[in-house]
Order: sequence, then C-alpha cells, then structure tokens
Amino acid sequence: MKIQLLGVLVVLACSLTYATNKPDSSKTITINSKTTNAYMPVLTVTSVFVEESNGSASVPIQLDVIDTVDTTITITTVDNTATSPDDYTTTIVNATIPAGQLGISVTIPITDDFIGEPSENFFVNATITSGNTANTTASGTVTIGPNNFPSLNIQSISIQESAGVANITIALSNPSSQNTVFDIATQNNTAVAPVDYTPVNETGIVIASGMTNFMYSIPIIDDSTVETVEDFDVIVTVTSGNTSNNWDSGTVTIIDNDDSVMSVGDVTVSENAGTALVPVIISGPNPVETTVQITTTDNTAITPDDYTPTTVTATIPPFQTSVDVVIPIIDDNLSEPTEDFTVNGVVTSGNILNTTDSGTVTITDDDQITLIINDISVSEDAGSITVPITIDGLTIFDTGINITTTDNTAVAPNDYTTVMTSVTIPGLQSSVNVTIPIIDDDVFEVIETFTIQGTVTTGNTINVNAFATITITDDGSCGSGVVGDPCDDGNSATLFDFIDENCNCIGEAVADVDGDGIPNGEEVLNGTDYNNPCDPIQNIGYTGYDADNSVWQNANCDNDDINNALEVILGSDPYDTNFNTIQGSIVYDVNGDGCNGMDDTVFSFTRLDINDGSNTTSIYTNDAGLYTYITTTGNYTVTPNLENPTFFNVTPANATANFSTTNNSVFNQDFCVTNSGTNPDVEITISPIEFARPGFDAVYLITYNNNGNQIVSGDITFTYDDTVTSFVSSTQTPDSQSSGVLQWNYTNLTPFENRDFYITLNVNSPMATPPVNINDELTYTATINPVAGDVSPEDNMFELEQTVVGSYDPNDITCLEGNVVDADKIGEYLHYIINFENTGTFFAENIVVEMDIDPTEFDINTLRLLGSSHDANVTINGTMVRFIFQSIFLPVDGQGNILIKIKSQNTLAPNDTVSNDARIFFDYNFPIQTNIASTTYAVLNNPTFDVETSMNIYPNPTKNTIHIEATHTIQNIEIYDVQGRLLAKESYTTQNVTLNLSNQAKGIYFVKIKTAKGVKTQKVVKM
Repeated sequence: MKIQLLGVLVVLACSLTYATNKPDSSKTITINSKTTNAYMPVLTVTSVFVEESNGSASVPIQLDVIDTVDTTITITTVDNTATSPDDYTTTIVNATIPAGQLGISVTIPITDDFIGEPSENFFVNATITSGNTANTTASGTVTIGPNNFPSLNIQSISIQESAGVANITIALSNPSSQNTVFDIATQNNTAVAPVDYTPVNETGIVIASGMTNFMYSIPIIDDSTVETVEDFDVIVTVTSGNTSNNWDSGTVTIIDNDDSVMSVGDVTVSENAGTALVPVIISGPNPVETTVQITTTDNTAITPDDYTPTTVTATIPPFQTSVDVVIPIIDDNLSEPTEDFTVNGVVTSGNILNTTDSGTVTITDDDQITLIINDISVSEDAGSITVPITIDGLTIFDTGINITTTDNTAVAPNDYTTVMTSVTIPGLQSSVNVTIPIIDDDVFEVIETFTIQGTVTTGNTINVNAFATITITDDGSCGSGVVGDPCDDGNSATLFDFIDENCNCIGEAVADVDGDGIPNGEEVLNGTDYNNPCDPIQNIGYTGYDADNSVWQNANCDNDDINNALEVILGSDPYDTNFNTIQGSIVYDVNGDGCNGMDDTVFSFTRLDINDGSNTTSIYTNDAGLYTYITTTGNYTVTPNLENPTFFNVTPANATANFSTTNNSVFNQDFCVTNSGTNPDVEITISPIEFARPGFDAVYLITYNNNGNQIVSGDITFTYDDTVTSFVSSTQTPDSQSSGVLQWNYTNLTPFENRDFYITLNVNSPMATPPVNINDELTYTATINPVAGDVSPEDNMFELEQTVVGSYDPNDITCLEGNVVDADKIGEYLHYIINFENTGTFFAENIVVEMDIDPTEFDINTLRLLGSSHDANVTINGTMVRFIFQSIFLPVDGQGNILIKIKSQNTLAPNDTVSNDARIFFDYNFPIQTNIASTTYAVLNNPTFDVETSMNIYPNPTKNTIHIEATHTIQNIEIYDVQGRLLAKESYTTQNVTLNLSNQAKGIYFVKIKTAKGVKTQKVVKM
C-alpha cells in the first residue's frame, strides 16, 4: 500500500512584535513561542465527494488554528456502504501536521469496478497521538458518486421466414449492482401480427444483478404468400434498475421464402381482331410491383406485314396476378395460312423466381378472295378492249383462270374476236389483263353486248366462276373532218363544223359561255381572253390576285402568260402553259426495309426549303405527304426542314433542280426518312373554334401530333370544370367519361402524323347555378400519354385559359398561350389558331390567308404547320406566309382554320410584347383584316398583373421534390393528377414550401397555389 502525503509546510518559531497604542511607543512586547496557548486547536477531517472514475480521493485533515507544536495523527478507513477492496483501498497511515501549519491531505485509492451502482461512502477516522489539540479524534466521510450505469441495447436481426422463431438479445452494456426489470412488446411495421409473427406483450422480465444479457424468443409465421422483405419492431421498457436509458428498440427483418413465377400466355386471334391481348402472369399474389419488358420476335408472322413490333413495359400492380399487353395485329387483306410470332418477357423489377419467359401469338387468316370481272363499254372504233381480270384481295398463291367469250347481241367474228385463253394472277398481285379485238364495221348499229367468263383452275378464291358483259357502242362515223363525212363542208374541220349528239350539223358555235359579250368561237379563234396575256376586253367574273406582281387587281394584264382570273400562285391558273415544276413526296420508312412504296407512311405538313442561290422559299407537304413548287428558270436546291432533325436521317439530304428554259419541265424528287435513335415525342394542343359565350355552345379543336420517330399508342385526357360547362358532343366518341374528364384512346400514331377532333361544351348562362358572365375565365387541360420516356414531356400537356365573351368576329387569330406568359418562355414556341368563316351570300371558291411575320419578334425558320381544316398550299417568301385554299368552295357560313406554332426570338427581353395578325382573302374581294393577337413576356412578380404569378417553382421536371418560392404568403396548395382528381391539399403560412413527390408515379401533375394576392396553377412533370 502506498500512502501519499501532501507537502508539509515548515513553520519556524518566531517572535511576534507589534506596536501598542500606549504613549511609549518605543517599547515592545515579545511573546515567546513556548508560552502556553490560551486556545487549544481543534482537529477536523473534511468529508469529500468523489466520482468512482477519479481513481482516488484526497481527504483534508486540518486544525482550526495554527499550533506551535507538531500534531501527529493516525488515519484509518472504515467500511460503510462502500466496502474495501471492492470500492476503495483500506488505508492506515500516520501523518504529522507540522507546527505552524494548518493541515495536510491524505490520498485514498478509489476502485472503479465498472458496475452500475448508486452512491456509496466510507469513513476516514483520525486519532491524535501527540500535540495539544482540544479533541483526540475526528472523523469524515468519503462519498463515491454513482457511476457506470449500464445502457440497454436491443439487437436487430434478420431471419428466414422458415426459421420459425426470432431470438432477440436484450443486453446491458456492463453489469449492474441491481436487478434490471423490463417489459417487452412488439409493434407492426410491414410485418403484421398475427399473419407474419406472434405478437408479444410481456412484463416483469429480470436480468439479474451482475448479468449482462437475456435471450427472448418470438415465434415467426411461415406462410405460403409471396412477400417482400418485412419487418417489425421489438420495444423493451425498463421498469426497475439503474440503466442510463429506460427503453430501447430493435427490428426483426423477415426474409420471405416463397417463390413467384412469371409466364407469358399463348393467344390465338383472328387477323381482323385488330389487337392481340397477351396475358403476362405471375403465379401468386405479390405485394410488390412486377415490371416485365415485353418484346416481339418474328416467326412465320413478320412485322410490319402481320403485326406491329412491340416493345413495352408491362406492370403488374401489387397483389394482382396478371396484366394484358396489347399488340396491334395487321389486317393486311392478304389471303395466307395461319401464322405466329413470339412474345418475349424479361422481368426488370419485382421478386420473381425466373427472369424470362415467352408465349406465342397465333394469327388465323380472315381474308376471302373473290374473282371479279367488271362490265365494260367500248366504242366500236377502239380496235380492242382490255378487260381486267381481278381478285378483290391479295393472296400468296397464284390464281389460274380460264377465259372464254360468249355471244349475246354482239356476234363473233362480225363484232369482236372470240377469246379462249388461260391467264395467271401471280401471288401478291391482284389483276391480269385480257385483250379482246373489237371489229369496226362502218355500219350504223344499236348497242351490242357479249359475255366474258373466267373459271378458276388454281388458287384459293371462294368462287369458281365470274362473268361480265362487254358493251359495244357504235361510233356513228360523223364529224371527223374527213371529206365525205356527213357534216363535211369540203374543207378541213373547224369550229364552224360543230355537230350535235345526233350527228346533226349545226355550224358555228355562237354561244357566249362566260357572259363577256364574246362568243366562245371568237375567243379561241381571235386570241382574246384565254390566250392573250393582256386582253383589252376584260373577261368579267375572272378578275383576281396577281401573284407575280403581288397586287390585287381587276385587269388581266401582267404579261406573265398566266390568266389573272384564277391566279393565286404561279402555275395555279388552269390556262397556264408556261412554267416548270418541282414535285415529289416525303415518306417515312416504317420498318427499316427502305422506302419501297409498300408499307411506308407519309410526312404531312412537313417543311421544305427551296433556295435559288439568292433567296429561300419554304413550302409544306400536304396531308398526303406530297409537295409541288412552280417556278421558271434557274438552279434550285430542295432541302427538307424537319422540326427534330436529329431524330431522323433523310435520303437524299437535298436535291438540285436545274431549269435552263421554261418549257413545262418536271423535276421529281422523293425523300426517304428513316429513324436515328429512339426518340418518342408526342404533342397536344387545344384551340378555340367557337368562342365561349354565356348560355351558348363553345367548340374546341384538339390536335395531337407525333414529332418523334416511334409509332406511338396511348390515350388523351381532356379536363374541364363541369360546374360551369357541360359536355355536349365530340366528333370522336370518348372511350371513357367521368365528372369533368373525357378520355380517348389512340393507336399507331406514326411519326409526323397529326390527328384532330372537335369537342362541344355548353357554357352556363348568367341565370344558371353557378352563373357564367362575360369576362369570366374558363380553364381546360389536355394531356397525351405516354409521358414516360417522351423526349419533350412538357408539350404532352396543354392548358387553355379562355375569357368568356359576349360576341366575336368569326375571322380572327388567337395566341393559345394567352395575352401574358412568363418571361422565361422567351425563345419557345407560341401557338396560333386562325379561324375564318364565309359570311357572304355565295360559296367562296378560293381563300388565301396571309401573315407578315415580324423578324424582330419571331424566328420565321421555326414556323410549323400543325394542321388545317382543308387541304392548303403553304409558301413562305421572306417574312410573308401564305396559306392558299384553292377550289375550297367554302359554303355560306362554312368555317375553316389553320393551326401553327412559331418560336419567338430569344433576343427579346422581359416585358416585351409580340404580335401577329392575318389578312383573309375570300375569292377576289378585298381582304378581311383580323384582330391583332398580342402576347407580353411579363415579369411575373409585377403587381400590375391580377393573377398571382410572382413565384418560382423549381425544378420542373423533377424526380422527387419541387420548391415553391413566393413573394406573398402561401395560404394553401392543392395537387391534382391529369384526370383532375385532388391528390393532396395542405394549408401554409409561409412564403417558401417544399413538396415531396417521391411517392407519386411518373407523369404530369397540376399544382394549384393560393396566396393572398391570387391563384397560380402550374403543370409539373414527375420524371
């Protein structure tokens, strides 16, 4: 045992001298240190508190006054609640307080036993063995503070469902001096009692003092259901003891041992079914979503002739066992044997035992082939007649036919030559011709007939025989201008040798057909009107627009050899004979086998730029994918201008036409478009056709386009407020309808194809409940799916905000984005609808719509035609755009429209305004000027705007969260899906909110934010 004594102060004996206050201050009084003290010191042992972890306790031993002699003491320790050697080391030591000092300290070792205990103490006794203290003994207490309280820990474990029991270790971090008593209970998480385990709720379980752990067993249920990994919590609460924490919990994770198997079913369908529904099945209910990547592989059925190749993800929701995959079947009108193809499935997510399976789709043919020979008439002087022998559908088999003729009133060989022959229609072809000689006998006869018969000898037609009647009409042999003919006047034939239908000679044609005072004969013979480029006599009724000189005039006098009467663009005059033509088509190679004209689709409304070396003119294909450009001499480069050029390869990239003279030359160039990568991209718009008026029907045009390079099928959703508008009709019947929501399915929308339909809604009157009044706002949304995977999901949704009006001009232009858009939309597309209506009293034969695009506001090179109500020729010269409806014959009150989009210049600044208008020419009347559609790129925190737009919503699109920052306090936020269903609503009193969308599926949502200053609705795309 080692005893440590503090240093002893040595106090030397000294004399204390002090001055008195007596008069004789020179005297001193000396007190000898050995003089007997009048006061005897008292010894004390000071009680101390020490932490067990300190290692030792320092105990002060003190006199209350300094003594002149040494004080010797014997120090001993005595157990109390603290015992030696468990809590401290017994100490017995002799110590001395030197004369002149007040005390010393004694150090006593303290034992840190790492056992949780309460406060304990022991005594320190001092016995005085020499000195002159007033007392002979003294005692103090050393208190050891509580220490090493153990912490309670519950072990988390993972077990197989088949284990039957989960053994949970309940442990203390170190032993305790006391019993630890606790309660134990279980709590459901994804594992639920008693389905997955036996619940526990037990009290009074003891971990004895000195012990550190306890094993507790919880029964686990081994069921036969396929499940995900599940877990539940074990909660332990201490009711007695000295642990540092009074509860803890652990998690028991159960790993499922049941298997689910995916399979792809076999299906047999008729070719005319349109689609095959292929079931994708899992063998048992599964609590997690299963996704399967579906692809198709040719067998005897091949794409795209027999079915549409399909690559799609099939999703089986939790606890469902199957889902159908829709595969389009092609009804090809080709007679063929039963064929099949394979549907492959690969599991991409879920807890499925296998990863692949496949099924077979068998297609039974529905085509019945019939042999057809049609009745034909032929003039006697034709020399022969060609009779088509046809079948009404394609077959892969050769069709052999015996051909014979039989007399009726026409008799061989006087009227025709008998035919007996055999012909073959090769497989995949539909006709073959048979020629029968006709005899011209120069005898006036009545109409005569004979019969042709075809008898099938080989093939798979449903009929064996087909018959047709051949009618021979007599040629009359008059009016030919040959000397000796009945009407011959001895000279060559002229317009004065006119004959009627009965071969009567009537002489000169004197009728004034067009009512201009000039007989038709003179007009042709004298070179007036039609053939004279500057006829001095105006041909009344045929004044019009001179495209070459770009003026509207009432005279036929521009010297271009083109009759101004019907002229709209060069070459459109039916009497024009002085121009060259560049023409062709743009077609899309659907299945990568080349543009062979068999299975291609057209690129409608596609722009082509034609450059003559100095200027560029743009034209568009029509809805059949054809283009025509009329010109004169020069070298012209023709280049397709696609909206998304990186999505496609165009062959050739461009073409050059060279015309040295104007001689009706035709340069034909077809362009073949193929895919570059995989880029699905569909777009939708809503356009007002009949404006919203209280109590009247409003009409809206839904236009959807495929701007990508994949054939797409999906659905369209249109939402409206059914409290203020009601659905009347649609030109395409909805596939589903609910309150305020209409939905249509669409299939096989090919690249660059556009489709549209009209919706009619009735607007509430001011007397209805709720009422609709002028200047009220109506909001509509249209969404086209699929959104997932779309390269431009932002144009899969379109929102139209429309102001209710009292009256309107039917010839107008509207910016669909509205009068005010966010400044961050600068440089993006704006959509315009131009509506026109014939308000006259007679049909309009030709209509021209002109727009002069301001190049400081718009990029003319981005103008795209999305659709038109009638077939139109579109040209762009510089900044002038013309939509030409030739021979439209629009009836009185008839309506038409043009839908375009164009990007604004990205050099615009916030608060700039862009505008467009149009001029509409009905035949040869002066043009109707539309309104001006102005749109301001507003800084949306500007308080001059009524709607609350002074907020920032980002990021959009988002994967998980969106942040909303507003300049005014947000009152509430609502989230809607594309079906208009309210998904969530929360109230707030802050200007900044973060919304978590991680639990929502991928798609489009609408976030409606209300502040004290207004309401803003924002489309948000969840990726």
